[in-house]
Amino acid sequence: MKKTFLFRALALSTLVVVTTVACRNNAGTTGGDDAATSQQDDAAQAEAAGVQRLNVYDYSDNVSIDGHTYSYSIHRQPSDSLPTVTDDFGTVFADNIYNLSISRDGSAWIKRSFTKADFAHLLSSELRQRGILDGMRLDTLHEQLTFAVSVSIPQSDLYEPFLVTINGQGGVAIAADTSDEY
Repeated sequence: MKKTFLFRALALSTLVVVTTVACRNNAGTTGGDDAATSQQDDAAQAEAAGVQRLNVYDYSDNVSIDGHTYSYSIHRQPSDSLPTVTDDFGTVFADNIYNLSISRDGSAWIKRSFTKADFAHLLSSELRQRGILDGMRLDTLHEQLTFAVSVSIPQSDLYEPFLVTINGQGGVAIAADTSDEY
């Protein structure tokens, strides 16, 4: 009796495992290989997922330039107030606001927010429409207080780099980064 019970339990367990694996491997298949249906499915999944956002990002550090000590803080926040962008698969992405705060020799010096609009005059039409502001970091290769910034198409390797330079009087200049240091 014990052997019969063990045999039935083993057989039932095997049947459950085989059925689970078979169903998992066939999940989502419809028997056709239609690319249009696949894109529609991707768009429906993106819509169900809602707006995609980059994570909130905070970074701060200190640097010395020309006898002054600068403390800077970079904060990235996805924004619901900025226009969204949509990729080729229908995924919608929120754009970001970067807040840059800088103190010089212990005193508050500059506090400024940046959006993609600050770089629009330098962007290609494709990145104006489909790009988000996605990166900002101190660029230590220059002798001024210079930050490397990028606008990119989400989840792609298409981007345009920029330099935000802050002079000793606190003036801000934005230019395309034409260096080959990538």
